[in-house]
Order: sequence, then C-alpha cells, then structure tokens
Amino acid sequence: GHALRQLPERSGHIGGAGHVIAITSILDHGQGRLEEGTGCAVFRVWYMAIIFKPKVGEAMHAVVSQISPAGLLAEAGPLHVFVPTKQMASDAKYEMTNVGPAYAYGEGGGVVVGIGSEVQLRIIGVRKDGNDICALGAMNEDYLGLVVTE
Repeated sequence: GHALRQLPERSGHIGGAGHVIAITSILDHGQGRLEEGTGCAVFRVWYMAIIFKPKVGEAMHAVVSQISPAGLLAEAGPLHVFVPTKQMASDAKYEMTNVGPAYAYGEGGGVVVGIGSEVQLRIIGVRKDGNDICALGAMNEDYLGLVVTE
C-alpha cells in the first residue's frame, strides 16, 4: 500500500540515471521496515522507468520560451537549453518584431525564430541544478535551427 502511493512522487526526480519521466512497472520490493513515530512502512522498490538523460552531442527538438540579446532559452521536456548568440548561425540578428523579440537569419533574414518556435539544436554542455536539468546548446551547424513543418 504505502510504498505504491509514494512511487509517483519519484517521477521527476533526477538521479544518476537522469530525469525520471514515468515509472512503468514495479519489478520487486524488499521487506518493509517501520518508521518510528510515524507508523509508516518503508520498502526498497525496484522498478522500470522511462528516463530522460540528455548527452553532449545529442541533437533534439525544443520549443523556444525566451529570447534576449544574449541568446534564446528553449525547453525540451524537463530540459532547459540556453543557446547563446555565438552558437547560432553567423548571420543571426536579434530584432524586435510585431509579435515580440526574435532572431532572424538566412537569405534576407527570411528565417525568423521567435517565442513558441520549434528548433532543432545540439547539446554542447549539460549540468544538473537541483531538480532541473540545464544545458548549453548550439544551432550553428547544418540541419540545426528552425523546424519548418509543412
């Protein structure tokens, strides 16, 4: 009973294996022990889980959430990725548009990345910050940048 109620709280925890997205099944559990003063039983539980562990060099899609002259912040699930202007296309320019801040690049500034844009980026650094996973990203290589859906 009690151990099963506690397992969902584990979702989102960052351990050595990465960020636990969801616990899919319980494999086994050890013998319980009572906690003094609380009346609760504590069990060691082995389970299968879906893990998110971004790696340096990995390319992924993310959604832009903030834009500043220093770069952009994008979200890929629980991962926050900052892409500094030095890691964007060499002709990327910060500008204020009628829908907010954006970066324009490409022929005639025709490619515009704004808040809510989906981008393909490459992870160049990862660190854990409490219960958050933060990364440094790049969008200055072929096949990286704005994702165009037709």
